[in-house]
Amino acid sequence: GCLYALHASRGDWRRASQAMDAYGLTSHAAWKASSQATSSDSDVLSSSMGGNRFMDDLSLSALGSDHAIHLVDKAHQFIVSGELAPHPFPALTDGGQSLPQQIGKKTTKRGREGAILSSTTGLESSGESGTANDEDQKSEMRSRVDRLLTAPALTRRASRNLVLRTLQMDGLSSNSINTILHASDRDIIDSLARLGYYAQAISVAKVMQAKRGDGNPNGLDLLFDSVRYILCKHVAPSAVRCLRPTPCNLSEEDRSTIDSSRPNILQLHYATVKNLSHVPAMAIGEHWRSSVVTKDLMCGKLSMELLRQYTVAYSSCLNTLALDVAAALLDLDCSRAKLPIWLTEILMGQNRPDNHGLFGNRSSGKDIDSSTVADPAGLARVYIKRGLYVEACDVMSFTLSRQGLNAVSSRLPEKGNIDYVPYQTIDMIWNIIDAAASRMKPEDRKCALDARTRMENALNRHFESTRISEEGLQSARALVPA
Repeated sequence: GCLYALHASRGDWRRASQAMDAYGLTSHAAWKASSQATSSDSDVLSSSMGGNRFMDDLSLSALGSDHAIHLVDKAHQFIVSGELAPHPFPALTDGGQSLPQQIGKKTTKRGREGAILSSTTGLESSGESGTANDEDQKSEMRSRVDRLLTAPALTRRASRNLVLRTLQMDGLSSNSINTILHASDRDIIDSLARLGYYAQAISVAKVMQAKRGDGNPNGLDLLFDSVRYILCKHVAPSAVRCLRPTPCNLSEEDRSTIDSSRPNILQLHYATVKNLSHVPAMAIGEHWRSSVVTKDLMCGKLSMELLRQYTVAYSSCLNTLALDVAAALLDLDCSRAKLPIWLTEILMGQNRPDNHGLFGNRSSGKDIDSSTVADPAGLARVYIKRGLYVEACDVMSFTLSRQGLNAVSSRLPEKGNIDYVPYQTIDMIWNIIDAAASRMKPEDRKCALDARTRMENALNRHFESTRISEEGLQSARALVPA
């Protein structure tokens, strides 16, 4: 701390960052030595004051090092972990010759370079020791490259250490410090989501994605995969459990792993607001309900709001997050409860600025990120897989009826006004209802046949509008002078 303050007072922020990094390494070494020397169990160590202080020191050193390195010029925003030297990291090549070969090269001059090399290696530049010196320098250089930390790497380390500190200080966490420090990112995400720290779990997922870079090897987006796991396995079950205390499709294994005390109201309340200076007031339940029921309802409403925020924030035309959340909610209730209105509006494309494309996903600009996340055909397939044929027919009927006759003449293929209709999905719904109608109850059969009739009428209107559009397009082109 004193060394950091000295360098900071002089404006040498790079050396200040190195000092905080060394402080964290020293704390880690001291904790490792004390844990090996004692015969107590690691779980006892994790709950002691020494364990809490160690995690505080680890987080403080990472945050201080990350903060100081961002005050340095961008060309020098890096450190070599474990070093306090004022000299910058040397280049790996110089004049086409590798640095380790230059260092190990025999020199007869006693200049400034020779003094530095002698103080660094501690070996004389003799003919016999030249090869050994060269190998030592290569090994040292490889070690320094492995310990090179850039500004993004320091930021990722600071974020991870803060998350580990949150996990260690939670009273319901059963992991010891040694287990937390050596846990994989996926295990940390699962532990955080299980305890209700959803924002921290997503931050770990962002760190995982940042390590990999912009690409997705093997076609797997780590951020999307982690967010889908958090929402479908933790947030959605928590919302359903609180709003409907006994979800019918929750397995005994899932029931045993659910902690009714997490997430609590404070965790959900502060996770659903973006600006903590304007925290909305808590909703008050009905006075005739018991306090336990009122608390569960409040947790359920906040969990559903948090599910909506995360689904809207992380859904895109490149993933199926909204469809996965819809499938999870239907499975938790055995398809006996309808999907939330906000989720159906997203998947049906009711928030789109135009009606072009029907079932297609047309972008509103040149950027692919401007495309909507609507997928009516995917929602219909989710309904079909779970036996909700009436809802699937309604999705098709609504989407086919969106394009009004007044906009038929304005559609031009050269401007991207091309409608996509999944005829195979429509045929599948038609054939399934036709085959299952004889085994349905009379009232269910009537509802299914009526829904199929509405879908047929909507499809006929779509064919009529398409015919009018094609005739108008041919007439317009015929009138254009050659």
